[in-house]
Amino acid sequence: MKKVLSLLIILALIVVAWVFASPYWAVYQLKKAYDAQQADTISTAIEFTQLQQSIKSQLTPVLIEKANHVAKSPILQMLNIELNSDDLVNKMVDQAVDNTVTPEGVQYALTGQATTELLKTNVKLLGGLVAVAMDKIDIKDLILARNSAELNQKIKQQLQSPNPNATTATSQTQPTTHYCGFNCFEVTGKLRGYPLTLRLQRQGLIHWKIVGVTLPLNA
Repeated sequence: MKKVLSLLIILALIVVAWVFASPYWAVYQLKKAYDAQQADTISTAIEFTQLQQSIKSQLTPVLIEKANHVAKSPILQMLNIELNSDDLVNKMVDQAVDNTVTPEGVQYALTGQATTELLKTNVKLLGGLVAVAMDKIDIKDLILARNSAELNQKIKQQLQSPNPNATTATSQTQPTTHYCGFNCFEVTGKLRGYPLTLRLQRQGLIHWKIVGVTLPLNA
């Protein structure tokens, strides 16, 4: 009886340890898939609807506030031009996020190969929206000339340029991981010198999926 009880306790401890360690294993598998450019594996680990909503919920209010300042411009008022900031921003954010945060978008991010020109256009638009939210590009440029070659060049430069305040010290650039709840796990690192946090949610006991991201809007 004692042997059976001891065995059950050992098995229980193994299960508990595996449940606790499961997000670390999930992150390790994602890192391997990223290094191997396995877009399908990464896409399988993403809840795209929740991730899209996470991005929208951060971008939309910031951009609406900026667009409202443009709408109140004396020049627009003098010309009797009304700008529906909420509608415009929501359409731009929905278009950019819904068409970029997809399995095709993951493939493009890993390999640089886009399935359509529409994907490339929306990737640039999303980059522009993030740049505006970070005060790197004036929202007036995005609203009035978002399809121009000049603006596309600005967006490209912003996407490729690292954070000037980024550190090169290895000890400060390694991703950090921690539980944010029993069903919540976060990975914080840097992308081109900007802080970025991925949030994973438990699926069942040992499986995890990416459901959110914290954008570097205050960087």
